[in-house]
Amino acid sequence: MITLDRCGLVKPIIDNGCKIIISEFRISYYSLEKQTLINRMIGAGIVDLVDDGADALDFAETHSSYMSHIGKGGLLVIHMCVTNACVMVIESEFQFYREIAANFGVNSVSPADFFRQNIEDTQRREFLMNVFK
Repeated sequence: MITLDRCGLVKPIIDNGCKIIISEFRISYYSLEKQTLINRMIGAGIVDLVDDGADALDFAETHSSYMSHIGKGGLLVIHMCVTNACVMVIESEFQFYREIAANFGVNSVSPADFFRQNIEDTQRREFLMNVFK
């Protein structure tokens, strides 16, 4: 998301019909510098902040015993996608997230496929696809 913003591609992606969301819990995992950048995007209305809420924590608690390998953070991201009807953009090294997300009915896509579908500028798309290999 930060790389996309630096490349000036967040607005075109939003204009293409995508909505970018993040939760407070997820933001807390990032460095202070990244938190500041994300909060700036939230303040500008580019990224929507969604509430983790009690139901998200209950969801994570309910599934954590048999899905400890994904962690509380992963379960909260899946819950966020389920409750907001989102598609997860998942890098290939996190394939297990894709499989678990599918068990909960969450669709996912690789960064390369996401860029192919949402970025018309061929040079920028190819650059991003190489960055996120």
